[in-house]
Amino acid sequence: MQDSTRWGLSLGLKFLKVVPFMTMTIVILTILSQIATLLSFFLPLKIVILLGSDGVPMYFPPSFSKVDRDILIIALSIATIGFFLLQILLEKIIQVVTNKATLCLLKRSHKMTLFENQEEIAEASYQRYSRALASGVFVLLSLLLLLFIYSEMVLVLTSYILIMSIILVAVCEFFEGAKEVLANSLSSSLRLMGGVGFFVSFAFLVVDFVYLTPPVVIFSIISLLLSRQVLNRVVKFVLDIAALYRQKTKLNAIFFHGKSLQTEQSVKRRSVWDLLEFSERSYWVSIALSEVLETLVDPKEVQAEWLQSTISNVAMLKVSYYKNSDLEYYLIKIYEVNRTSFALHESTLLASQQNNIPAFLWIGGAKIAKFYCSVYEFRPGKIPSPIETRQKIENVRLQLLKVELNESLVNLYTRSKPFLWQRVNEAFLKKLYSGVDGPEQLALVDELFLIINEINARLSRLPLILVNQDVNRESLWIPDGDDDAILLNWGRWSIEPIGASWPHDSESLDTLFKAIESGKDKRKDFLEISLSDVAISSILYALEQACDRQRFAEAVALLPDLLERVNSECEERRV
Repeated sequence: MQDSTRWGLSLGLKFLKVVPFMTMTIVILTILSQIATLLSFFLPLKIVILLGSDGVPMYFPPSFSKVDRDILIIALSIATIGFFLLQILLEKIIQVVTNKATLCLLKRSHKMTLFENQEEIAEASYQRYSRALASGVFVLLSLLLLLFIYSEMVLVLTSYILIMSIILVAVCEFFEGAKEVLANSLSSSLRLMGGVGFFVSFAFLVVDFVYLTPPVVIFSIISLLLSRQVLNRVVKFVLDIAALYRQKTKLNAIFFHGKSLQTEQSVKRRSVWDLLEFSERSYWVSIALSEVLETLVDPKEVQAEWLQSTISNVAMLKVSYYKNSDLEYYLIKIYEVNRTSFALHESTLLASQQNNIPAFLWIGGAKIAKFYCSVYEFRPGKIPSPIETRQKIENVRLQLLKVELNESLVNLYTRSKPFLWQRVNEAFLKKLYSGVDGPEQLALVDELFLIINEINARLSRLPLILVNQDVNRESLWIPDGDDDAILLNWGRWSIEPIGASWPHDSESLDTLFKAIESGKDKRKDFLEISLSDVAISSILYALEQACDRQRFAEAVALLPDLLERVNSECEERRV
């Protein structure tokens, strides 16, 4: 709390020192905008009261009673629209002044471009800080006004805000993990407290009118509206400051001369890598195993060793555990928060009861703090040597061809993801024009556009196979005493028409065609396959991958072979 307050003050002093006039202008304009917003809500209430009265009520200002009722209604209606338009105009002016102030701040900082969207982040942060400052000033002015017209309401509001603040600080101090939970739901929690605070002030107003000595009605209406605005501004003030503090590293690097992005990023933060430290592993691994195995696992009986992973922000550990004096092995994966979808996609496949997948058996998943964790059976072994890697990769691809997908998994995938023939459409192929060099290549792309729907129709009739995009040496594992390789990473699996993901050179395609021939006994959908369509599937998949990596020249280079196979009926054979 002290750290964030101190940092917020230093950031504000920096803004006031570099652009004092523009900062104060934004604060004043923001306060005026908030007043205009308040009046645009307040005046309609007066209009409704006038519409329901025969004349001008006694509690209205005396000057109003001298004006004709209908004229007063029209005048107040025009004023309401005027304040609404004024609020819009003030917001536009605030945006212009903010842009100029941000440019001035960036010039004075004398920093090179440190990260993407640097100017946008600087502008949004400066505007957020100015808005937070304006909210604070507005709250103080509102409480000062309430002090004169309804001092008891000031006591209620300040007491409520103080009590809520003490409760929040106490909860964060005495309950482990409460600070993280509050940080993740800060906006909804504060807005809820703001709403409860308004009803507290409303309840006090009712009690005051029934049992105590209330102010005049018009002051009560103003007090109720102001209390709502005060609570809203307090909530927005806290949210703005919290949002700025989350950007502390970047803002320090942008605005402060003595701070660099590298030094600030080296500050230790709670992440999945903290859990992977040698001293931490056994504790959380035992928790994960206890949850998945539904038995109490002693951390002292667990040994966890690092296993190399090629997927960023996904860590793997090979775990040995003495269960009833028997040594058992497990593979545990833990995923950074931004890889949660990766983890869920992997567990969806491995928990689907799909047979013959070259993967370790998935036992279950657990949540360690905010990180998803998967537990698998494991067998000691090794990563294949560079010499045997190519053969092992081909064997895995051949094994995937034999996997006959169950209907429930295909239906689940169909409802969730597009197939190759649905992804590579005319809109997708427009990217190819970026890699065109000369009229000959342009003619090839144009020809592909004319027949892409026919190609996709042919691919949609092909049998479906399981595809894993992470078939590489580091993802392969050869268990001791076994010649077949296991794939460790399944976070990017997909279902595609046969041929997709298979290399499209002649030798590899011949291997694929022979595998289709030999697989007819096990897969009935292999009985009638156009081998040309299988080759087209392979090339089109490679074209999609090249486009996704912005290798458009490489994609265009695939077109002659693709178009030749589409147009040449003489090369088409039936299996």
